[in-house]
Amino acid sequence: MSESFPYKGVLLDIEGTTTPVTFVYDVLFPYARRAMQGYLEAHWDAPGFQELKQQILANIAEINAGAAGEGAPEVDAAASGEALRAAVMEHLKWQMSKDQKNSPLKALQGRMWRAGYEDGELNAPVYADVVEALSAWQAQGTPVYIYSSGSVPAQILLFKYSEHGDLGGYLSGYFDTKTGPKKEADSYTKICEEVGVEPAAMLFVTDNIDEAKAADRAGLKVAVAKRPGNAPIEVEHGFDVIETFGPISPA
Repeated sequence: MSESFPYKGVLLDIEGTTTPVTFVYDVLFPYARRAMQGYLEAHWDAPGFQELKQQILANIAEINAGAAGEGAPEVDAAASGEALRAAVMEHLKWQMSKDQKNSPLKALQGRMWRAGYEDGELNAPVYADVVEALSAWQAQGTPVYIYSSGSVPAQILLFKYSEHGDLGGYLSGYFDTKTGPKKEADSYTKICEEVGVEPAAMLFVTDNIDEAKAADRAGLKVAVAKRPGNAPIEVEHGFDVIETFGPISPA
């Protein structure tokens, strides 16, 4: 490893860091809303969908029983066939409108996105400087990991079907919120323990200051990405701010 690059691992956020924030909200989410009816109609009774369907129904019941379900569509679990499917679809779209990030919804989105990527309707933008940095880190032997609120399957698809081709070979692992919330320090500690890198030797790059603060509390080195379309960054935070990956790439 080059002496000019002092880290033994790199952990990257996706949205607003490696990929424009607009891709998720202007491309992926609208695609999922358009594809949902056809996907549910085609898979509702399929054996491979039954486990996820039960998870979706259980999650809807949990949401509607709590404060998070205020204003949510009613879903009669005793209904069947087309009526239940239609009610579930409306609830899932409501969840998306509230930007909820529960696991059953993310799993369904991931399945729909997979179909979109595989048939060529979706192609993920990744910043060119990120690709250059991934190549440099690989050449130097530095493992790179992804930590995003999107599910691991969705992360894998994004890098496999990028505008620059399949980038999966540059990545050593993926983490999502099953590891823990991104704004809690323990999540970053768990990731470092799992990959065998001391926190002080791990560089984390994100566009979110709260995530940056959580990683900092866990002892990681942090850089904050400032990309077009990202939310404004508070002035007093003490982290390095980068507009490209150039400053953090190996020499």
